[in-house]
Amino acid sequence: MLHKKIMLITGILAILVVGFSACGPTQTPRKKMPGFLDDVPFENDYPFKTKRIEVQELSGLSTSQDAVMFEGRSIPSVVLSLPSPEYDNAIIAMVQEYKPVAMVLLANWVGKETKGVVLELHGSTGMAIRQVQYSINKPGVFSIPFTLRWNQASAGRANVFMGLLNDTPGITIEKIK
Repeated sequence: MLHKKIMLITGILAILVVGFSACGPTQTPRKKMPGFLDDVPFENDYPFKTKRIEVQELSGLSTSQDAVMFEGRSIPSVVLSLPSPEYDNAIIAMVQEYKPVAMVLLANWVGKETKGVVLELHGSTGMAIRQVQYSINKPGVFSIPFTLRWNQASAGRANVFMGLLNDTPGITIEKIK
C-alpha cells in the first residue's frame, strides 16, 4: 500500500514538474506569425476589390482641361498626360479591375457633362508627336471623343493602351479620319 502511495505522489510530482517546465522560457526562439497584418486592418474600405491599387502610385498624376478639335468642332476634354511609363502598371491594373463595370462608369461619366478625353503618352524629347482620334461608342448610350497622342519612343505604350480599349466588352472603337 505504501508502494502505491509513493507511486501516486511521484506521478503527480512528475506531471507537475513536466507541466511547469514546459511553460518556462526555452533556449530556442519561438516561431512567430509573419507580420502581414501589422499595419493593415482586417477589412479595408474596399472589401470587394480584387487587386489593391495604392493611392500613392497614382498620386503624381494630374489632369487638365483643354479644348480639342474633333471632327471640325472644338470639344472640351479632359487631358491625362503620362509622359513616362512609371504609372502604366497602376493604370493598367485599374483598367483591368473596372473592365466588368465599364459600361456603367462610362455612362455616368458622360452624364457629368464631360465631353472628350485626351491621353498623351509622349514626353518632351523633341520627337514628332503623332495623334489619332477615335470615337468610343455604345449605341444609344454614349459616344466619347478620344484622342491619343504619342511619339516614336512611346509607340509600344500606345499599342498597349489601345489594346485595353479594344478588349473592353460592350463598346466599339471607331477611328476618325
